[in-house]
Amino acid sequence: MNSCEAIRTAMMAYDWIGFDLFDTLLLRPFWKPDDLFCQMEQELGRAGFAALRSETENQLRKHRKRELTLQEIYQSIQQKTGESDGIIQQWMELEIEMEWRYCYPRESGMSLYCAAKEAGKHIAIVTDMYLPLEQIVRMLQKIGAGDYDTVLLSSQLGFSKANGGIYRYLKRMGIPAKRFLQIGDNRIADVENPCCLGLNGMWLPAANAVFQHYGRLYPAIAAEQAPLAVRCSVAIAANAYFDDPFRMMRRGCDWNADPYYMGLLLPTAEHLPEVVTQDFMFQRGQERALQLAKAFFGTALPSSQAAAAMLCSHAEAADRGVFPEDAAWAARCTPCPFLPLPEPKRPAKWRTRLRLLRQAL
Repeated sequence: MNSCEAIRTAMMAYDWIGFDLFDTLLLRPFWKPDDLFCQMEQELGRAGFAALRSETENQLRKHRKRELTLQEIYQSIQQKTGESDGIIQQWMELEIEMEWRYCYPRESGMSLYCAAKEAGKHIAIVTDMYLPLEQIVRMLQKIGAGDYDTVLLSSQLGFSKANGGIYRYLKRMGIPAKRFLQIGDNRIADVENPCCLGLNGMWLPAANAVFQHYGRLYPAIAAEQAPLAVRCSVAIAANAYFDDPFRMMRRGCDWNADPYYMGLLLPTAEHLPEVVTQDFMFQRGQERALQLAKAFFGTALPSSQAAAAMLCSHAEAADRGVFPEDAAWAARCTPCPFLPLPEPKRPAKWRTRLRLLRQAL
């Protein structure tokens, strides 16, 4: 089973350490990547922009082998809308600026980066992204990861981690395959693909992916179809609590019996049970969530109504004696032993090689 400490120990056996960027070294306060386009839509005051931006990228990616660039995406948007060069340039510059504005370091990923630097390892930033190289460099500098040996960027090279092209290019650079370790949040692009091409990879799951894995909170909030502000509030909480994706979680428990987690997710919720709101760690969680929200958006963000309703329901069940007394209002069933996020089963190497071959043809 992986852990941050296990990854740190494993790094010491390699000369080169490759780090994915998005959701590995940096985070953004969004429920899903497309929420950045929703934030752009609000700032631009142009209804339908978020859907247009997402649909254009998805359409361009169909039946395409070469990696996209941001300029290609906005050229296609211009063809659809007929907007002037000046307006299109304004939109593109706003997206670049907002990507920089909202990025912040992921503590677990950055701790691994710092450990690699302290050990004298060579660092490669290996990422699939349509942004230009100069923007990636700015973001790396902002999060404190500006000291590296090379950046392998899909939009610059024309091929990606997803199709294995970046790893083939890395081997052609003369980096010994057995001396290279890739670390990232995508199990296929950062672990399976490099391993099948003779390199090595270790998985640092994305915080939001871990949030989706446990309890009923994620599906309840997703079903709520919450507005952007609520989605950002939930993303801030998930990023903070699951920054270390290997934290031990209580099976059969929605809140991990942790008042701090509840406070992170419900920073502005009202009419909650006193047994929760009077807890010191719940208050600490609320303070941290409010601090982060104000840092990014300048104001407090609303809480999820679905999450608040679930917590109230748990408290009512505890009052009826349905749950055991010890942290009962946090659980939805009898607490079980704590369990970490399970390691996914890896497919046979021949299957991955076949997939990579099909993508390359």
